[in-house]
Amino acid sequence: MKTKLILLLAILVFCVSAICADVTTPIFTNTATTSITSGWYQIKWIDVNNDTNTDYSNSEVSGKFVTNYMRDVSIGSNYHSLYLNTAPATVNEHALTFIYYDKVADTGNNNGTYGKLRSANGRYINHGGVSSLSAADDHYLIYRSSGNILVAVITSGASGNSRTSLVPIGKDATPYIGQSIADKYPAVYFSPVNLSESGLQAWTVIINGLNESLASNNTQVAYTGSGVYGLTSVYNNGTFFIDSSVTPTLSDLSIPNAFGLEHTTEINSTTHTITVTYQTKISFI
Repeated sequence: MKTKLILLLAILVFCVSAICADVTTPIFTNTATTSITSGWYQIKWIDVNNDTNTDYSNSEVSGKFVTNYMRDVSIGSNYHSLYLNTAPATVNEHALTFIYYDKVADTGNNNGTYGKLRSANGRYINHGGVSSLSAADDHYLIYRSSGNILVAVITSGASGNSRTSLVPIGKDATPYIGQSIADKYPAVYFSPVNLSESGLQAWTVIINGLNESLASNNTQVAYTGSGVYGLTSVYNNGTFFIDSSVTPTLSDLSIPNAFGLEHTTEINSTTHTITVTYQTKISFI
């Protein structure tokens, strides 16, 4: 009986280990600018190219990753969702660096693509790295020189000397990804994230029924269950990265009472969405 019990425990330990082993860190693979399409990416910084808007040196940014803030930070009159952080090691640290790129079109001259960037916290990234509630009007241009090369720069869609790029700022204060001076091209590498190979599933949070102006304390949905990696609380359009063997339940979510409104929650395991809809309380007299 004792032998059987030990064997059963060994099997259980093996099964748990196997489940955990299914979630693995992604392998960073530099991709050519012309191959960048819609999807999740990690962005590794290379240099700042003598930009004078940043307080970082080339050696201080080299090998570090663009990372998501859970809640925006306030810089002057703007909010920012991204900052530069040390290279990730664990699955959780890697998931904090997943950035979504929504490709709109090729540049047409074989050097890159136009598209829109979105933080995993749900914010879109507008001109100058500023957070926005909706998709940026001006597309980012991911390109470098010409041809199928790996080094990229992230610039605004404007042409000529008015074009600015994204650059890390605030190393000794509040770090954030901001705007370079005109005609400077800090360089990065892009690597596509294969979520299925890492054993992760992206779940998008949709929040309906609220009319909030942009602020750091905007309503967020929190994931309190097991198997989540990266951000555990996100704004509307934000993403949870969850072990693909786990399906969220209502008990895994913490949803705030906003503005005295009632809310309903729908979890759709086909579209992998979590939809929270706020509505005015209905009183029956």
